[in-house]
Amino acid sequence: MKKPQTSDARRQTLKIESRDEADETLKLIAVAQGFIRDRETEADGEIAEIRQMLVAETACSRENIATAEAALEEWAAENKAALFTEPRSIEMNFGTLGFRWTPWKIKTVGKLKLETILAKIRAAKLTELIRTKEEVDKEKAVNYTPEDLARCGLKKTRKDEFFYEVKKEEVK
Repeated sequence: MKKPQTSDARRQTLKIESRDEADETLKLIAVAQGFIRDRETEADGEIAEIRQMLVAETACSRENIATAEAALEEWAAENKAALFTEPRSIEMNFGTLGFRWTPWKIKTVGKLKLETILAKIRAAKLTELIRTKEEVDKEKAVNYTPEDLARCGLKKTRKDEFFYEVKKEEVK
């Protein structure tokens, strides 16, 4: 493993005074980004190798855990009525066993379509189960004049933001 490069904690100031210096600065950025990308790729490879070794080293333990969990669950289910009334868990020397309810979930019955379900909700007069969300359509609002938007309490803005792009080919 290579020794990491250290950098000066102080940030150096850079003054660009010409177009050529600006171009050289882009080259400096491209080289630094290439170095970072290469190191990250190398590190990702090393991490992947370590993960593979970890999976291989722990495979037996993972299988043992899965087998033990299945056996505990089976035993608890067989003895549920006797062991897990109130409270629904039991403390043991090396941990706790028990059952807990999951939160309620709402699922559709059969293969009903959304339109059918909404119609049934309306027919049952349970419209409070239907959610309606109103919001400003900002994509459409961009096409309106500033005056129209101002009457509604809106305005459109944009920034002239600086950007740079370095060429991705090898910079030497």
